[in-house]
Amino acid sequence: MLIYLLTGEAHASLDTDSSEMIENTNQGRIVLFSQNYSEVNGLPANVFIAKVHREEIYDKLYSSIYATQESELCFDNTSNGLKYTNIRDSPLIPCSLLPGIDVISCFGINEYLGHYRSDLDIFTFCKCTAVPIIHYLEEPRQAGALYVCNLTPMVRCSYEVSMDVDADDPESFVELDGPGSRIIIHEIDNQILLKSYYRDPSGELKHEEVILGDASERVNFKIIFDGYNKTNAIYAEDGSSIVTPFYNLDRQKLPYIDFSNGYIKFTTFILGEGTYLDVDLYNINQTAERKFITAIGNSRIIPFGLDGPMNGTEEGIDYLKSKGYRGTLWFDKGLLEKSNEREISYLRSLVANDSWEVGIHYTKELNNLPLEEAYRVMNEEYSYVYEKVGKKTDKLVLP
Repeated sequence: MLIYLLTGEAHASLDTDSSEMIENTNQGRIVLFSQNYSEVNGLPANVFIAKVHREEIYDKLYSSIYATQESELCFDNTSNGLKYTNIRDSPLIPCSLLPGIDVISCFGINEYLGHYRSDLDIFTFCKCTAVPIIHYLEEPRQAGALYVCNLTPMVRCSYEVSMDVDADDPESFVELDGPGSRIIIHEIDNQILLKSYYRDPSGELKHEEVILGDASERVNFKIIFDGYNKTNAIYAEDGSSIVTPFYNLDRQKLPYIDFSNGYIKFTTFILGEGTYLDVDLYNINQTAERKFITAIGNSRIIPFGLDGPMNGTEEGIDYLKSKGYRGTLWFDKGLLEKSNEREISYLRSLVANDSWEVGIHYTKELNNLPLEEAYRVMNEEYSYVYEKVGKKTDKLVLP
């Protein structure tokens, strides 16, 4: 299901670099998103910190042992950028005892998770990166991740990021969750190191790394998302680069092209004896080659999808309805045949009573079929969806 929402703040425009503005309309680049935080002179509406969770007993227990954390997002007049500040108070127990407590806490969690599912993503990620799982689970709940939204979902595009990281413990790091990627950025030996993680065909977690630059200066790097080949290429300012498959193995194996996210997320982890970790953001740009531009009729409309089990999808739809939004339901005959009457009635009601639109996702790849067979599949599945939903459609999508 594809839902269209109106958004603002970021802007799309032609790249003003005259070297790329040539007569061939299939060449050059278009800027899909651009925010120079030294120019906005304040906090844009599309940038925010996620809700903090501290109400559960284990959250309070974590704070009592490892100290309370606070995060703040502000515009820094000194650095002319957005400052995402994270501070951890001194723990109530001596720092020398923290490694022992880490071992005890992580052992219990590892045993619990390993008992139920040995290949649980968080379990294997922490094991591979040597990050204590107790901190990886709790710190985002204590401080909250930083989201930058209003990016345009694309099949292929580039993200340019200018930032710096400042921490008082080399074990601390920033996790950047970008389009199909899970990246760790931290300071080591006075340099900023980036590690991009992925799973190989066997499911084993691996990574590639690249030095972004000197830790005393801001670093600039580019992520090229490729939804055709299911890879992310990362380029440092000095030209060095790495290419990794998408982090998630299932996403690597998708039989169709993939789209990037409408946001990127930064999560800070203060480890060891660290008391603070600051992330300064200066610029974020998203660009794409003209010939790969996805057709979106309104530059203020951002598409995204709700997919998965019906109960989770219903929650997302009901939330959108509560905000006055509506979208397009993409019906697949094969999946519709497996739906029960309650689910079909719910979807039919969205179309009839809430003005949701109807689209068809065909079960076969039409351009690989003889013309007569393609017409037969289209007519058959069109009629089936119309019979079940009760509304004709002119929105079609190939698998």
